[in-house]
Amino acid sequence: MANVDGTIDGPTVGEEDQRSITKLHEKLKGLEILKGTEHPESLVTVMALAHIYYDTRQLDLADKMYYRAFCGSERTHRPTHIIVYKTASNYGVCLIDLRRFDDAGM
Repeated sequence: MANVDGTIDGPTVGEEDQRSITKLHEKLKGLEILKGTEHPESLVTVMALAHIYYDTRQLDLADKMYYRAFCGSERTHRPTHIIVYKTASNYGVCLIDLRRFDDAGM
């Protein structure tokens, strides 16, 4: 339930979200073994996890996943690749929600 100021007190993780998180973690483990941690498929899975964590307001976990996806995409793609911009944008929004304005470049 939302507070008077519109914030949410804690994570709101339903059974379906938890199943998705578990499946994505299993998929990520397999991809990392087969293809490596910075393979594009691994990074897409990391982004999917970050999105679920963000949507369920588990911002500390979302922060870690967005950061991981951003760093990996920077190393994997050229600096002007759309994936790098997209991951930077998502990571920045998460940092703003965490009130880490200096880290978000604001």
